[in-house]
Amino acid sequence: RNHVDEPLHAASPVLWPGPVPLAEQVQAETGCRTVVENDGAAYAVYERRHGGHDTPSFVVVIIRDGVGGGLILDRQVLAIPFEIGHLNVRGNDRACLCGRSGCIEAVAGRRAMTAVVAERVGSQARLDFVALTQGDLASSPEVVEVFREAGEAVAQGIGAILTMFGIKLVVVYHDEVMADADSGTPATAAFRDGVATFREHTFPPLRDYRLDPGPSLLPGPD
Repeated sequence: RNHVDEPLHAASPVLWPGPVPLAEQVQAETGCRTVVENDGAAYAVYERRHGGHDTPSFVVVIIRDGVGGGLILDRQVLAIPFEIGHLNVRGNDRACLCGRSGCIEAVAGRRAMTAVVAERVGSQARLDFVALTQGDLASSPEVVEVFREAGEAVAQGIGAILTMFGIKLVVVYHDEVMADADSGTPATAAFRDGVATFREHTFPPLRDYRLDPGPSLLPGPD
């Protein structure tokens, strides 16, 4: 199960009942060697092996329920924990599920974006994310502004990573509905335009970067 949802949505915390040897259990049931890995690191390895990139170093940014990523440096996965979603960004003082305020993940990703829209419009019901991107709500000023702010928060994180590591390629795995360039809704356009501001947050001499779309990530649990 995912971490406890936004306070607006949560009835009770979702907790594991103590340490769970998940890899060992799956391996025992399947007979296949099993490793439990962070999804950002796993997608980074996938891109390294199958992405066809011409650079030995790049970052993968994943935007779905939350915001995560993985970093490849000289063809190797970064050997320390890497959580782009918990980088702090300017203009954001919203509380994050990690207990701090100002994280990218507090305003970006399906979970946070639906919660922020609900806060802005005064809704006590859980909003449907697809409706925010494809329905009538997708053109409302409140929704468009939330999507723009989310995109710019992600852009600030990308800019910080590029400045720190001096790499030349960012591969972005979007939620499917946000990645669809033909969706034509103001909300999704605002999000993509916000992400495209990443160069504004990068050290000026280091702005010659490529931003590539990765495979779309389906919005459902499957």
